[in-house]
Amino acid sequence: MKAKNFFKNIFIFLLLIFITYYMIFRKQNMFALLMILKRAKIEYILLAILSMILYFLIEGINVRYLLKSLKCNISVLKSFRYTLIGFFFSSITPAATGGQPVEIYYMSKEGVPVSKATTALLINLSAYQICTISLAIICFLLKPYVLPNNTVWLFILGISLNSLILIFLMIVIFHKRVAGKMVKGFIRFLEKLKFKNVDKAKNKVEEEMTVFKENAQYIKKHKKEFAFSVLRIYLQTCVYYIVPYLIYRSFGFNNYSIFDFFIIQAVLHGAVSCIPLPGAVGISESVFLKMYAPAFSIKYIKPALLLSRGVSFYLFVIVSMITVLYTSMKSDVKNE
Repeated sequence: MKAKNFFKNIFIFLLLIFITYYMIFRKQNMFALLMILKRAKIEYILLAILSMILYFLIEGINVRYLLKSLKCNISVLKSFRYTLIGFFFSSITPAATGGQPVEIYYMSKEGVPVSKATTALLINLSAYQICTISLAIICFLLKPYVLPNNTVWLFILGISLNSLILIFLMIVIFHKRVAGKMVKGFIRFLEKLKFKNVDKAKNKVEEEMTVFKENAQYIKKHKKEFAFSVLRIYLQTCVYYIVPYLIYRSFGFNNYSIFDFFIIQAVLHGAVSCIPLPGAVGISESVFLKMYAPAFSIKYIKPALLLSRGVSFYLFVIVSMITVLYTSMKSDVKNE
């Protein structure tokens, strides 16, 4: 990512955070808020942090196994580091579009072939889409009333966007003829818009198509590995979805079960995960306040938001940023 784009994304990301939390807390009694946060049980917050570490570790393990099946061995620690790098750039770019390209860049700098890195990450992405969509729909069907009436449209939009991404991946991977027509249509569209670099865009798309075809071959030859990849992502997703429940327990509540919280979080994540805002900042907080209000009550919902989003997102944005800086400095030292 170019330095200019990087700082632009960081600025937009920070601006969104400022606007979001200013709007939410502008009338909040900050002393009362701090007193509530102070009463939260630290052991549950630590468990929530450990859950997030496990979340990234499982994804790292999944990517490592996929690379291993492609005859490319890396350590779990390296794969864990790449996952954090991908998370940081996904967090600061719209619709998480910046994560995978930068992750591939750092992997290639450390000896992982670009084609194998791309295949592993796209298989991982396909598994993630399958898990996000299926869990969100199943949980919504089990308890449709967890969605406030004014957020149903958001759930439909989120599931539709996630489904379109998955359908696009599957078409390009498995249907060569249809994919070819899609590419030609896309190029014609660019030409009608008088896009300056049509030839460059065409070459880029054709390169990506080649990679997708390689992915199709991978899935056909490694059905067992793909199935295990999906199962690992299901486990990773489940670990992520229990974080709000641990925050709930940190305040001493126990009326809602872990299953109730799992359902709410699965539906919430399905609704906001594909919204084209960096880190889904703003929309995630708004939906959280609406969907979790019955569980936490008005008094505790905003402190719960701070702890839940703080642990599951903002803390690891900072950790992943430090990982990016460390990896970049390490790379610079090697090149001297």
